[in-house]
This record gives sequence, C-alpha cells and structure tokens, in this order.
Amino acid sequence: MRKRSRRIQPIRKLAAHHEQDAARELGQALRLLEDHKRQLEQLLRYRQEYALQMARDGSAGISAARLHEYQAFMETLDQNIAAQEARIREAEQICRQLRSVWQQRHGRTGSLDKAITRLEKTEAVGEKRREQRESDEFAARGRRGPRG
Repeated sequence: MRKRSRRIQPIRKLAAHHEQDAARELGQALRLLEDHKRQLEQLLRYRQEYALQMARDGSAGISAARLHEYQAFMETLDQNIAAQEARIREAEQICRQLRSVWQQRHGRTGSLDKAITRLEKTEAVGEKRREQRESDEFAARGRRGPRG
C-alpha cells in the first residue's frame, strides 16, 4: 500500500498547476493594466502639448473655424481620455479578482505542502519505530537461541 504522503502528491501537483495558471493570468492582466496606463499617459501628454500649441497659435489670433476645430478635437481627446480611464478601472478590477484567485490557489498549494510534510514526518517516525521493533525482535530471538 502506498504511503498517504505519496497518494496526496498528484493532488498537490494539480493544485500547483492551477496556481501557475492563475499566476499567468494575473501577470497578463497586470501587463494589460500597465499598457492601458501608458496609453492614458500618452493621451494626457498629447492633450497638454496640443493645448500649449493652440495657446501659442491663438495668441496671434485664429479664425472661428480653427477655434471650432480645436474645441472639437479637444472634446474628442477628452472622450478618449475618459474611455481610457474606464478601461483602467475595469482592468484594475480584473486584476483584483485574479489576484484573489491566485492567493486562494497559492494557499491551497501551501496547505497541501504542509500536509505532505507532516505526513512524511509521521511516516518516518512510524518507519523508525517499525525498524526498531524488528531489530529488537531479532536481537531477542538471538539471545534465546535457535529454536527447532
């Protein structure tokens, strides 16, 4: 009969696999979040540069049509910025959920590791006791002499 510690190993291996999957998904979500943040920074920088350029151009006077184009473009930029901020909030929520899943799976793997370690220690103690008992019995038989 296989030892209990050995019988739990496949369960531990499966738990570790699930933990790795969760870690991989979390890593992908975190990278996507960082991409969204970088895109937002680029939009904000572009908006600021465009506003400065328009202020410089506007100080010399601009046509009503050009002002209207500027306002429409800034409105579009602001809408894109708001949409990007919404993507970031959604990505942050996904990251929180995936982090929670990973933590649960990590905890399960750790619990199984501890259980296996305890079982191995218990089995080792039991094995030593069995060996000692056999040794004692062998020694006792030797002192009694051969039976026959």
